[in-house]
Amino acid sequence: MAHVRARKVITRGPIRVVGKFPSLKSGRMLHWESQLERDRFRMLEFDPDVKSFREQPFSLQLEVDGETCRYTPDIEVIRRNRVVVEEVKPASRLSGYDALFEEAAKVLAGSGRHFEVHTDESMRQGAYIANITFLLPYRQLPIRQNDVDLVAAMVPADDQVPLGRVADALSSNAAPDWSLWVLLSRHVLAADYVQPLSRATSLRRSEGGEPCLL
Repeated sequence: MAHVRARKVITRGPIRVVGKFPSLKSGRMLHWESQLERDRFRMLEFDPDVKSFREQPFSLQLEVDGETCRYTPDIEVIRRNRVVVEEVKPASRLSGYDALFEEAAKVLAGSGRHFEVHTDESMRQGAYIANITFLLPYRQLPIRQNDVDLVAAMVPADDQVPLGRVADALSSNAAPDWSLWVLLSRHVLAADYVQPLSRATSLRRSEGGEPCLL
């Protein structure tokens, strides 16, 4: 069944930027209403703990400071072991929302869902968004079992190996140029994505990844 948003996408405003995000996890295009939401979609798409997510999932009738208001959260996230409802907002615009978010968290907890607020300050750290934006398209490409076996043999479970060494080994094994990026995008290998990716980047074997061999 097609997803029906709890409200229409807000497009008014002289400098408002909206768009669509192609989510493999959710199996459709998701609508974002700010570049911060778009970045959050990218983070959720990359996060191996996330199974699926949807935008403007539902509306709540809340009692805040003695008044009834209608609140529509930005995203509902289905994780492996829990459901999280998220608000995505610039840190500079959080003032005045404490009572609303506190009431939303209380109501959602009653149905077993968690509530989180994500801001530009918490999300946009270092090169993280740039790195995962680069890697996400490679999730659509197949993984070669030979490449998985190679990195399993050369990267000890409790140690790290420079990205350049892994890239050279894959090249020597006749792997396509994109093989390393596929292994990172599918969480066969992991790195500190807050730092820019380079040949000196330390890579480790990922725990609990989702290689999805094709």
